[in-house]
Amino acid sequence: DLYYRLKGVLIELPPLRERRDDIPLLASYFLEKVRTELGIEVTEITRDGIDLLMDYPWPGNIRELENVIKSAAVHAGAGGRISREILLTLIGDTRGTEVKKLKAELEDIEKKRILRVLEEVGWNKSRAARILGLSRQGLILKIKKYGLTSTAVRQ
Repeated sequence: DLYYRLKGVLIELPPLRERRDDIPLLASYFLEKVRTELGIEVTEITRDGIDLLMDYPWPGNIRELENVIKSAAVHAGAGGRISREILLTLIGDTRGTEVKKLKAELEDIEKKRILRVLEEVGWNKSRAARILGLSRQGLILKIKKYGLTSTAVRQ
């Protein structure tokens, strides 16, 4: 009977990754729970630790957050603080990976665009720089950075 009553009620709760503002409060709650259940007196989660928790995508949702806080508290030990470094050993730095991936993609786009413009203007660096909105020296630095070459380089 209870099953059928509950089945008639639909509760939609968005995933944790869509409720990032809840993460500091939930992390504090789980830390207090760990203190009570395990008797570990971890003092706090550092600000950079909270930032890392908020940047993590949480594929395992709230249970994963609870387990990470519990493991981090054990690593920190009595009187310790849960720092970014401790959390990195447990969940890694996904933010850095995404930023590096985005930077590499943007550099690849920039490299291809510069090469295409240089080829269009016969490697005339002054004209290419004007088209690209760069100084001539800035363009030369980017050519060196990306290792761009042409068999018929014209000044």
